[in-house]
Amino acid sequence: MRQVQIRGDVPAHPVVEQPTCTERKAVIKWKSAEDHGDHIKKYIVEMETDFRKGVWERVVDETNVAKENFEADVTLTPWVNYTFRVIAENSHGRSDMNIGIDDEDKMTTVSCHTRPSFPYSNPKGVRVEGTEPDNLVVYWKPMEKYYWNAPHLQYLVRYKLDEPHTAWTEFVVEDPMANHTIIREQPTFRRFQVQVRAVNAIGPSILEPEIVKGFSGEDVPSVPPSNFRVEKVVNFSTVSFKWEAVEESTVNGFFRGYEVIATLAPNSNYTAVIRTKNRRYGSEPSPEVHLTTPEGLPSKVHNLRVMAVGAHAILTLWDPPRHPNGLLRGYFLSFENEKNETEETYVLHRQRAYLHEKCDPDSSYKVSVWGETSAGEGERTTRPVRTWNSRNPDPPIFFIHNITLDTVEIEWKPSNHNVWRMPGSSFFVNYSLAESLRNAAWFVAVLCAVAIALITILITCCCEERRGGNYAVRRK
Repeated sequence: MRQVQIRGDVPAHPVVEQPTCTERKAVIKWKSAEDHGDHIKKYIVEMETDFRKGVWERVVDETNVAKENFEADVTLTPWVNYTFRVIAENSHGRSDMNIGIDDEDKMTTVSCHTRPSFPYSNPKGVRVEGTEPDNLVVYWKPMEKYYWNAPHLQYLVRYKLDEPHTAWTEFVVEDPMANHTIIREQPTFRRFQVQVRAVNAIGPSILEPEIVKGFSGEDVPSVPPSNFRVEKVVNFSTVSFKWEAVEESTVNGFFRGYEVIATLAPNSNYTAVIRTKNRRYGSEPSPEVHLTTPEGLPSKVHNLRVMAVGAHAILTLWDPPRHPNGLLRGYFLSFENEKNETEETYVLHRQRAYLHEKCDPDSSYKVSVWGETSAGEGERTTRPVRTWNSRNPDPPIFFIHNITLDTVEIEWKPSNHNVWRMPGSSFFVNYSLAESLRNAAWFVAVLCAVAIALITILITCCCEERRGGNYAVRRK
């Protein structure tokens, strides 16, 4: 006996009947579909409109599948062409994935068209503000065509001053894609009430629009605060001022408040004024107030370098603080060893280097440098360093340059290596007088003896020449 295993598939397409449509509702009816060997879990009703072609919106999920005939109510909007379809779904998938078991198994869609009607809603996002001293700008979000409910959508804009016994003024914006309108020749910074209503070819919307309040445009404040003065110099960067408040009617806009300046530079002369400010404009400045900020604490010294220059010395070099915040008096230096023993010294502001010669060999130190003004001491900058082992320093190499007959210049380098090893912390120049070849006594004596010998030889030669030149001549 052979066993036959039937493999399931996605369901067949449900058969949908022509819907019953009104301007507000459609009744969709269909019959149960063939499940193709796998139980149907639910039916899905989807909707498409001409305004969003190809976009299917899920509107109904029917999970009660234990019956033969089905129907579902779908809310509609006037003046729209709708297309509906019904999809069956089981564990294998949706029926719209079915390529068709036979020619009769095809997905069916039904359509309906709703009649035009009044708009059911009004534009969203209405707000009101002025951009110039004499205008009022009303903004809104344009309505999607799906919600027009009829052709020729327009916007009815109504406005009036938010004051007793004022009448409404209204006009129509004909462009359905418009998102704002400008109302000109209005008083400066006055509060208004505004409504924006949708109107189509059938008539105005059935919903009363919301009343939105806003102000017309701002203008330059009329006057600055009076009696502006310095109350207290708090510190080198903060000054507290006082003034008389202005009348609200002179602000001509949304009042932004007052501000205390707290970012001043130390040891500086300032001229301060105050203005009345609204969101867009500032008033004319008040009369000037003059002040001088005190000195402040200096910032850290810049580019601190620390190096050992022997077993007993540390060389410290630095640049002045980038922000002295006053007149620098000088610098503090501290040297802390491994035993937490600290030596501190002070140098004048002109000095940029210091050689500390009281260190222990082969020891770690923390070297700190910080500046000082009349306001006090600044923040420390610290660098670690370690002295070398104790041994004889490396001999330096040196050069001698003759300057005058009795002056020479001696130039030396701490070590004859590219990298310093043990140059020593102090250098001594020793010299001694030495006789040269020109002024040595023995050399002079030799020259004299040679000269005398040469003279003697010359005299002897002359005498011999005279004696050998006289001969007797006889005639034969």
